[in-house]
Amino acid sequence: MDREQFRKAGYAAIDRVCQYFEDLETMKEVMPSVGPGDVGRMIPTEAPVEGEAWSAIAKDFDDVILPGITHWQHPGFLAYFPANTTYESILADILAGAVSNPGFNWTCSPACTELEVVMMDWTAKLFGLDASFHNASNVGGGIIMGSASESCLTVCIAARERVLRMFPDTPAEKLVIFGTTQTHSLGAKAALILGLKFRAIETKAEDLWALRGEALRSALEQAKEEGLVPFALLATIGSTSTGAIDNIAEITAVGTVVDYRNWQMPLGRRFRSLKIYFVLRSYGVTGFQTHLRTLINKTIHFEKLVLSASDKYELFVPRRLSLVVFRLKGDGDAVKEDALNRDFFTRVAERKDIHLTPTVVGGMHCTRVTVGSQLTKESHLDAAWEAIQEVAEEARYDISNYRAIHRAYGTMQDFEHLLRETHRLGMRLIMDMVLNHTSASHEWFKESRSSRNNPKRDYYIWRPPRWSATGERLPPNNWASSAWEWDNTTQEYYLHLFSVTQPDLNWENPRLREEAHSLMRFWLDKGIDGFRLDVINCISKTPGLPDAPVVEKGTFFQPPLGRVANGPRIHEFLQAMHDDVFSHYKVITVGECPFTHDPKTLLPYVAPSSRELNMVFNFTLMDIDESVEGPMSIKPWTLPQFKAIIERLQNSMYDMGGWNSLYLENHDQARSITRFANDNPQFRALSAKLLAIMQGGTLYLFQGEDIGQINVPHDWGIEDYPDIRTKTFYKEELRKAQKLTGLKSPDMSEAMKAARRKARDNARTPMQWDGSRSAGFTTSKPWMRIHPDYAEGWNVASQMDDPASVWNFWRRLLIMRKQRQVLVYGDFELLAPEHKTIFAYRRFDKTTGEVVLVLLNFSSEPSPFRLDLWRDETITDLLIGNYESVSFEEDGGLVTLRPWEAMVLEVSSTTS
Repeated sequence: MDREQFRKAGYAAIDRVCQYFEDLETMKEVMPSVGPGDVGRMIPTEAPVEGEAWSAIAKDFDDVILPGITHWQHPGFLAYFPANTTYESILADILAGAVSNPGFNWTCSPACTELEVVMMDWTAKLFGLDASFHNASNVGGGIIMGSASESCLTVCIAARERVLRMFPDTPAEKLVIFGTTQTHSLGAKAALILGLKFRAIETKAEDLWALRGEALRSALEQAKEEGLVPFALLATIGSTSTGAIDNIAEITAVGTVVDYRNWQMPLGRRFRSLKIYFVLRSYGVTGFQTHLRTLINKTIHFEKLVLSASDKYELFVPRRLSLVVFRLKGDGDAVKEDALNRDFFTRVAERKDIHLTPTVVGGMHCTRVTVGSQLTKESHLDAAWEAIQEVAEEARYDISNYRAIHRAYGTMQDFEHLLRETHRLGMRLIMDMVLNHTSASHEWFKESRSSRNNPKRDYYIWRPPRWSATGERLPPNNWASSAWEWDNTTQEYYLHLFSVTQPDLNWENPRLREEAHSLMRFWLDKGIDGFRLDVINCISKTPGLPDAPVVEKGTFFQPPLGRVANGPRIHEFLQAMHDDVFSHYKVITVGECPFTHDPKTLLPYVAPSSRELNMVFNFTLMDIDESVEGPMSIKPWTLPQFKAIIERLQNSMYDMGGWNSLYLENHDQARSITRFANDNPQFRALSAKLLAIMQGGTLYLFQGEDIGQINVPHDWGIEDYPDIRTKTFYKEELRKAQKLTGLKSPDMSEAMKAARRKARDNARTPMQWDGSRSAGFTTSKPWMRIHPDYAEGWNVASQMDDPASVWNFWRRLLIMRKQRQVLVYGDFELLAPEHKTIFAYRRFDKTTGEVVLVLLNFSSEPSPFRLDLWRDETITDLLIGNYESVSFEEDGGLVTLRPWEAMVLEVSSTTS
């Protein structure tokens, strides 16, 4: 390459550097997507005999080198210590490379030597160090070394030589290097290289993990008693783990501390001082301080995010400059809590969109976040925090061992005690069982991803990549929601319908099916009374995992709903499960069947002749107010639509020999009173009782539903909604509003209206047991705010003492259901299906002739309704109603129901 070729290539290289920094702002992955040996295989085993064109060499930087680079300047790189680079320092590197001077002494390069001396003094002054740290003092000063490890080793060599000159008869085995439990591993490494002892002095949390003079004095006295000769102390000013700053004043007061100058391993050194010179001249002191404060302020933003969730997370040490060290909180058990934090980091390391680092301090596992990239914005830290929360929830939920209780929640002995007490009280216990996927930290998956030849490889669903016409690696199919994750080790994708840390099991594998049967027998043998089978209809998928049909134009990825559930072998799998497991125990089984609304599709799951499950959870009613935009969307619905769904669920399933599980609330749905009725104070209790009367079949009653809990108050802000789905929704709506209005803080009232109406957080507030502090739920701070209405009588203790309460109404209703089997097993006949405010239906038993009429007014106004009784029928009794003054009056077959009134009427035949 001649000078003109260099000039041209240099301009192109600068352009490429600028483009790289632009790309970083939108680049999704921080970590490289290559496996071991990938880069090496793309590089020739020998240097080329003839020179190559520079264009080919430059192209290989993009094609070969860059794919194997961890992007330290990426806004999502929050690991280690800040790896800042600046345009000024890049230019300095270019010019230093041009002069290419070894700089091993003044004669070789006066500028190299003197600039470094002055730059060390500039740096000392910039950080406020006193005159003893300046070169002019003949005591302090220093040089720029290649690395901390090099510096440490050099110090130890020099110190060893000095002590052996002073005490030449000292045996090497008596020499010891001191550090602390916060000292980087480079201290122990230096001792290992030199064949010497290394001793770490314990530091304490109350000292913020810093070395104090008394601890050093005590360690020196102990070493003296053992006949050891300490000759070097490696103190820290901002340790890697916690940013700990040792108390230098106390340490130096213990004894003489010599500051050695101009130590280094190599004879020559790089011209690094030019980078400092350029940067400080370009920024100026105030500009450089502003730059540092900007990074620190961003870190303070992240610190506040951690503190805002202090019920689940804790700052392990106070923030140091741009370093935050945090931990997940458990239940107070140190062993379980540490296991939770180890598992958390294992999971977060799987992600490629953020890069954090772990650390162990005082025997406790923590996670570090440090802000160093100039490209990192508060929005990037918000996204990182959302990712952290998502992974943390998975760490508390995912199944990593099917035969154990998660340590954060107790022991097997705790579970067995719970089971015994449940049975003693005459109740039954059903366990949630997830058979579609496991945790990525499950031993099965660890083995499966270790190699393509591992015996458990086929326990999960692996596929090779597809390749675009331009050579871009693509997932095996077009399924949306990022259903596939690339594995560097084995160079294939694995399927995960849900989270990346929840790989799907391969039910096509007979060995996997036998494992699943065995683990279910394990729990049934302990005496549990059944299973709720999570997303059970997803264990059989469309054979071959073909592309989903294109329904969203302009994007490669498409919704895979028709491909991931109710596959052709689902009933085969469930029948084998029933015959091999369920049929040998007296149990109840209920399957969660998402993505499925057609009763004809659900019937085979529960038909007695199928020998599969007892019942399934159907989502049709839960989707009545959801648009195609997703679960947080609000779609208007009408009572006739509501009634039509209930009728279809009741009749189609029963007519075909199936059975229903009926519910209006669960942990993934908002509160039913707010959603389907009226939560205004004057109608709240009436609405709760009306919805209680409406439900037939096998009831699933959610916590708080029995005391009439409602959605959270209107004045709660987004910071009061901890669910990751809510926060992600809000963030996306904020982005849309900012783009639409051009405002940084646009009106978000519509987004908050949706959250207040549909967010899962509404059902996840702590249970309200009594009127004491924290509603009697805890003496600590709960995971989210408690609904303030617990102090207004909306709690269990208050309602147990109130005969007219929602809780006592539920109690009376459940007793009546046991006494009147027609309410549970009776046939269902919908009356006046098009009536806009009245939901009326009959339940009747053809065998006994028992008939009841249920009238429900879904309106805040009085609603007239004409009874359409059979000719030989008459109303003989009002069995239960939701008003305190209960009466039934009709005028020529016309009855008027008060606002949100509900009643169950006994109907008798005049000819019986």
